[in-house]
Amino acid sequence: MKNKLFKQTTDTERLQKLDSVIRERANDALSEDQIQALVNSIGSEEQHSIVVYTDPCEFTGALSSRRNEDEGCIAFGPAQFAKSLMRNCYVGILEKPDEPAAAVIVRNAGGRRHYYAHIYLPQRPCKGGGLDE
Repeated sequence: MKNKLFKQTTDTERLQKLDSVIRERANDALSEDQIQALVNSIGSEEQHSIVVYTDPCEFTGALSSRRNEDEGCIAFGPAQFAKSLMRNCYVGILEKPDEPAAAVIVRNAGGRRHYYAHIYLPQRPCKGGGLDE
């Protein structure tokens, strides 16, 4: 949805669309509580880019920041932001790579704010264990 159209919709419509997009992007892999926590963390005021990760290193990389102006919160799951001792480098941590997690981040760059929702979905092993079954 384009930003102009987004701004013309009601809060209820925005939240319904957000819920629908999260379910679709996450392939219905999140619980109702996880979806609600993420929707509550995002809110309805600004459009967010929603990015889904299955690789824990990519997810924690998305949580990393080198700018003090960035803002963020963990919506759910065993993830956290941590601060390095060198050059105000913030590094993301995923404590349990076998559990889903999500974070909402606002990046401030060049006077503009960019809104992101990062969702981590661990890869599930294939059922059956092999091709010859």
